Amino acid sequence: MPISQERRKQRRERLLAKTREFVRAQGIQAVNIRKLAQYCDVSVPTLYNQFGNKDGLLQAAGEEVFLNHYSSLDHPENCSALERMLYLDGKNVDMILENAELSILLTKAGRVDASSLRMAQGVFGELIEDIKRQGDLVDWVDTRYIAERIYVRIRAVVAEWAFGAINDEQLRRIRHLDIALVLLGVTTGKTHAFLKQMLIEDRSRREKNHFEKAGWTGKPSLCGGR
Repeated sequence: MPISQERRKQRRERLLAKTREFVRAQGIQAVNIRKLAQYCDVSVPTLYNQFGNKDGLLQAAGEEVFLNHYSSLDHPENCSALERMLYLDGKNVDMILENAELSILLTKAGRVDASSLRMAQGVFGELIEDIKRQGDLVDWVDTRYIAERIYVRIRAVVAEWAFGAINDEQLRRIRHLDIALVLLGVTTGKTHAFLKQMLIEDRSRREKNHFEKAGWTGKPSLCGGR
């Protein structure tokens, strides 16, 4: 008796979930089709028929996370549009780090599904529209273009992380800062003030860390003295 479309979908989702579980527990280098088949309690031909090969299975397992991410997120209540944007971006980073090896694999292969990209840009676009409704966006701004610019920037930061140029903590911080920098020039009012203060505080923290690492105990001076 043929498997129904719904059962086929459920089986695929279970296999992808088990694959992510295996990768998180044992690492991507430990993955092979035979081990995965045993872990998922299916035959080797089943995995080949569903996904073609190991790379196809791993990419599908990672892509599903990105596809489902924004649709499954809850939005915090009683927050400004900007605060919701930063919250959602933080959740996005959580998802990337939770599935770090698969995220790196997809990023290096350039295999993030196009529909997940459109979904993410749509979410950012809606939040920028909310900023506009709050009266904190300059009149000439194309909200869709700004959403695209934000997404291009934060994806570039993920690429830096995937190739080892920045660490996990920097991934989160730099994404937030890049969102702030894109929006700073097109916002007004409370949103603009929040962004400006956010950037000032980050600079202050970085300067403090720099001087502490250098053993500088006093305040910096333009004259070079302590």
